[in-house]
Amino acid sequence: MEEKMNGKIWIKAMGCFLITLITVTVLSNIGHAESQVPLWKSQTIYVPIYSHIYLTDKRKIKLDLSVTLSIRNTDAGKPITFHTVDYFNSEGTLVKKFITKPHTLQPMSSSYFTIEESDTSGGWGANFILEWKSDEKITEPVIEAIHSGARGTHSYIFDTQEKVIKGVYE
Repeated sequence: MEEKMNGKIWIKAMGCFLITLITVTVLSNIGHAESQVPLWKSQTIYVPIYSHIYLTDKRKIKLDLSVTLSIRNTDAGKPITFHTVDYFNSEGTLVKKFITKPHTLQPMSSSYFTIEESDTSGGWGANFILEWKSDEKITEPVIEAIHSGARGTHSYIFDTQEKVIKGVYE
């Protein structure tokens, strides 16, 4: 009887020890979460754009879309400077340079660029290429494209996310 009691106490003690170990491990990692965020000095970013989509499988109904390219500086203390915001068509030909001189976003600020619904020059495989640099390491910006359009009583809206294709980070 005493052996059974000691075995149960041992199992309870081990259970408490494991729960404590897991709790301490999880809580200690929460304090280090900020230090695990990668910091960048520069990036080249690709953003896919859809000037239009097809609403049927036979490509009979084409819906032209307007696009808003949203750029958000997520760093609370440092500015970010964009040197390139270029728009390319499906064939990879430059359609438009949206900035001709550096464009600085202050900490926590945002900017946007638009493609009108009537502008179909990009085609279905258009994209933006953005390049930014910072004098100091900063948190990476949030960049996405919001696409919207309507046909009859139906509205369509979706977003596409950026992809870093080159960069210098910590």
